[in-house]
Amino acid sequence: MHKLPNTMDIHKYIECIHMFNRIHTKFFQLISLEISAHGNKNIPYIIPVLIYELGLSGEKTTVNTLLNNPRVSYPNINYSLNKLENMGLIISEGHPEDQRVRLISLSKKGKVVFEHIKENVKRYLDNLTYDLDSMHDMLGKMDKSYRN
Repeated sequence: MHKLPNTMDIHKYIECIHMFNRIHTKFFQLISLEISAHGNKNIPYIIPVLIYELGLSGEKTTVNTLLNNPRVSYPNINYSLNKLENMGLIISEGHPEDQRVRLISLSKKGKVVFEHIKENVKRYLDNLTYDLDSMHDMLGKMDKSYRN
């Protein structure tokens, strides 16, 4: 018979997820502040996330592809993409086969910002490697126990 974890384990698990989410959000907020320091004011959290996702793809992508990412939500995406375009960080063009679809890619300026974000993400993840391994193990055990 499947044994449910005790209440303390569940609270600790939820607390761990919340802490990780807060740290992750704070990290991208700090990157937003760095982008703001280069003359771009009022950068929402989603902006560096979009730049990072577009940079990782390395090619033209659609809004729907970005929306498949759990870190990107629809209400923010059009506003954020327009802001990125106004900042000169992305290029947005109509799809040659379907003008209802926008193709989005990083501009040269956007690629420079992406490299900066990528360096910070790498440094951030390098500092978390041990903790991520522990968290991954813990979450893997919990996932496995719920599957049985």
